[in-house]
Amino acid sequence: MFPLVKYFSLISAAVVGLAMIVVTIVLTKTTTDQLVEERQNANVALTQVFSNSVWRRFRGHVKTSAELDGSALRDHARSQELLSEVRHLMQGLSVVKVKVYALNGNTVFSTEPAQMGDSKRENRGFVTARDGRPISEYSNRAKFSAFENEIFDVDVVSSYVPIYGADGRVEAVFEVYDNVTASLQKMGERKNLIIAFVGGLFGLLYLALLLIVRRAAKILQHQHNQILFAKADLEQTNDQLFQRSQQLEAAQRTLVQQERLATLGELTATVSHELRNPLAAIRSSVHLAIKRTEGHDLGIERSLERAERNVVRCDGIISDLLGFASEPVCQPQRIGGDDWLGTTLDDMVVAEDVTLVRDLSAPGAELCLVPEQMRRAVVNVFENAMQGLAETSNITRPTLTVRSLVQGDNYAIAFTDTGAGMDGETVAKAFEPLFSTKAYGCGLGLATVKKIVESHNGAIDIESQVGVGTTVTMSLPLSHEFERAA
Repeated sequence: MFPLVKYFSLISAAVVGLAMIVVTIVLTKTTTDQLVEERQNANVALTQVFSNSVWRRFRGHVKTSAELDGSALRDHARSQELLSEVRHLMQGLSVVKVKVYALNGNTVFSTEPAQMGDSKRENRGFVTARDGRPISEYSNRAKFSAFENEIFDVDVVSSYVPIYGADGRVEAVFEVYDNVTASLQKMGERKNLIIAFVGGLFGLLYLALLLIVRRAAKILQHQHNQILFAKADLEQTNDQLFQRSQQLEAAQRTLVQQERLATLGELTATVSHELRNPLAAIRSSVHLAIKRTEGHDLGIERSLERAERNVVRCDGIISDLLGFASEPVCQPQRIGGDDWLGTTLDDMVVAEDVTLVRDLSAPGAELCLVPEQMRRAVVNVFENAMQGLAETSNITRPTLTVRSLVQGDNYAIAFTDTGAGMDGETVAKAFEPLFSTKAYGCGLGLATVKKIVESHNGAIDIESQVGVGTTVTMSLPLSHEFERAA
C-alpha cells in the first residue's frame, strides 16, 4: 500500500520549512523597508529643521565653495562654524554623520572632514535628491566614522534630502546618516516573535493535518485489508468453483464413459450371441473346404486362407469386446517382475526386420498381479508397437526396446519404438474406447490395457513425437505397496 503518512510528513515538512523561509524573507524585507521609510521621513523633517535654523546663514558659503577642493574647504572658517552648528543641532539624536553637496555634486561639507571635496555627481542618491525627490537606503557597516569616533558593526540608513530655497528651487542636497542599530534590533525582536508565532501556527496546522492523514491512512489501510481479504475469499471461491467445475467435468466424463460402456456391453452381448455361432459355422466350413481342396490346385486356396484369417480376426474383435466389457477378476499372485516379463517376451513373435532390445534392470522386484490379465496387457502394447514399426517404411532398422526398472515404490515397464510416432491429439485420445487410427480393429486395445493396469492399482502413460517414436510406460506397485493399497 502507498506509504501516505511517510510521504505526507516529508512533503508537508518541506512545504512548512519553505513557507517559513519565505515568511522570514518577506518579513525581514518589510521590516527593513518600513524602518527606512520611517527614518527617511525623520531625516526629511530634520533637514527642514536644519534649513530653517542654519541654512540661511550658510547658503552663500555653499554656493561660493562649490568649486573649492577638499583642502580649501577643510581650512575654510565657515566650514568650522558649520561643523559646530551641526554638532549642536544633532546632539542627542541618532545621527552619526551629515554631508552637504553643492548642485555640481561637490561635497562642500562633511562631519568627516576627510570626505570634503569628494564628488558625488554620478551618485544615484544625489541625482535623485537634486531632482527634488528624497531617497534613502539601508546598509550594514563593519566600520563607520561618526562625529566623535569610529563605531563598528553598525546599521545605518543614509538619506539624500533636497534643500529648497525661498523660490522653491533646490539649492543643495543634505545627506544624513542615521544609526538604526538599536531600532533594527528591536524590530528584529518583534520580527522573531512574529516568525515564532507564525511558525507555531504552521506547526499546529502541520500536526493537525498529520493526525488527520494518519487517521485517513488507518481507514485506508483497513479498507485495503478488507479488499485483500475479499480478494482472497474471491480467489478461494474461484478455486472452489474451478475444482467443482473440474469435478463436474470429470463426473460428466465418467457418466459418458459409463453410458458408452453400458451401450458397449449391450452391443457385446448381442454380438456374442448373434455372431459367435455363425462365425463358428463359417470357420468350420472354410476349414473343411481347405481340407477338401488340398492337393487339387483349384486356384481358390489363397481365397480360402484369407477367409479363414478374417474369421479369426472377427473372433478376436468379439473377444476384445467381451474382455473390455467384463470386469477383470483380480486374484493376484506374488511373482518376480523381471522373470515374469522375460517369460512373456519369450512367447512374442518378433518380425524379421525388427530388433528387440531387452533391458530388464529390476531382478529383485516382486509384484502382486494376475499373470494372465497382465500378460494380455503386455501382448497388446507389444503388438501395437510391432504394427507401428511395420507401417513405417523410412526406418533403416526398426527397434523396439523393452525396459524394466524400479521407480520409488513402483515397477515400471517401458516399451520404446522407433516408429512414426503420434501427434498430441492422437496421444490424448489413445485410451478412449472405440478410438483407432488403424483401418481394422475396434479401438479397444489400449483402453483394455488401461483398464487392466488400473485394476492392479497401476498407471499407464504415453509419450510420443512424430518422426521419432513412441514410449508406453506401465507403472505397477511393488508387492508391499499393492498389499497396503488393497
